[in-house]
Amino acid sequence: MEEVLLVQDGLTYVSGQDAITARDAEGNELARIDIHEASPKVYDICHTFVDPVLRGRGVASVLTGLAVERVQKEGATVTASCSYGKAWLEKHPDQVK
Repeated sequence: MEEVLLVQDGLTYVSGQDAITARDAEGNELARIDIHEASPKVYDICHTFVDPVLRGRGVASVLTGLAVERVQKEGATVTASCSYGKAWLEKHPDQVK
């Protein structure tokens, strides 16, 4: 089941089973972050993609923040195997519990 998490700057951020996506007004997926359960109560950010038209606008950071928030609400820990996710977690230690 999908859930709208945020509407910001013309994008709708939607949480699905294993991903959070950013969609434009027509519903086109322009960015996504993939998350999978690596082990019980540990989720891995394994892939981040942002369409070139949106790069440099902070969309990947919003996706990653939403992913971390979602994982933590489930009482789990977040890790990252993708380079962007790793860098984000290191840059925002205050948002990672």
